[in-house]
Amino acid sequence: MDGKHKKSLLGHFVEVSWNDAWWDTGLVSMSKPRLFMPVVTYGLCVRDTTDVISIAHEYHSDTEEYLGVTHIPKA
Repeated sequence: MDGKHKKSLLGHFVEVSWNDAWWDTGLVSMSKPRLFMPVVTYGLCVRDTTDVISIAHEYHSDTEEYLGVTHIPKA
């Protein structure tokens, strides 16, 4: 992906499909492997670097903050 294309994603509504999502519920054990699941995330692209893409689900104009941000590591 070239630099021009990356910049064009910022501020746009995007769909990102990924297969290694997880969430922790309660205590985390290092001896138990995480079970990955496929996820499709929709939202506003607020960051796109070589390592991660960040998708925001809400923007609060009073505080100028993004909320509900999902950070998706790139392979």
